[in-house]
Amino acid sequence: MEQNNKWVVAAAQLAQRLHKNQKDKAGVDYFSGHLSYVASLGQTWQEKVVGFLHDANEDTPNSIDSIIMMLEEEAKDTLPTEEKNRFVKALLLLNHHTAKNREEYIKRISRDPLAKAVKINDLTHNMDMRRLPHISSKDIERFGRYRKEYAILTKELTRNTCTPSE
Repeated sequence: MEQNNKWVVAAAQLAQRLHKNQKDKAGVDYFSGHLSYVASLGQTWQEKVVGFLHDANEDTPNSIDSIIMMLEEEAKDTLPTEEKNRFVKALLLLNHHTAKNREEYIKRISRDPLAKAVKINDLTHNMDMRRLPHISSKDIERFGRYRKEYAILTKELTRNTCTPSE
């Protein structure tokens, strides 16, 4: 586990650098207010790494390949090919610009366990209305969409983890 912790630390440092001066919808520092929370909900080191980096391709001018390269530079190590491929796939799926619409976006995420886990964690934070100082009708509409997406992903998660009794 200690070996993998360096990847989590490197992802946190990279995310903090990439999202410097960005604010979330509540006006809070994006790294400390959102990314750190999403990563903290991760159950595995991979979920924590992708939790820190899930918006890097979407909200910064960096490609996924450059993000992975910067992660390896930050960790002063090379990710095993299997993990690198998992991270690339999850980060690609988590960028909503790569899908035609939100429905396709959520459907694609639902098929990848790593992307799904991180998106559920992301939505968990996004749906917390207490973090916003003022709630507009636009916020309420967005919260409704988030709740529907969360229900789809958690239903998929339950379906994939339940086994029929014999």
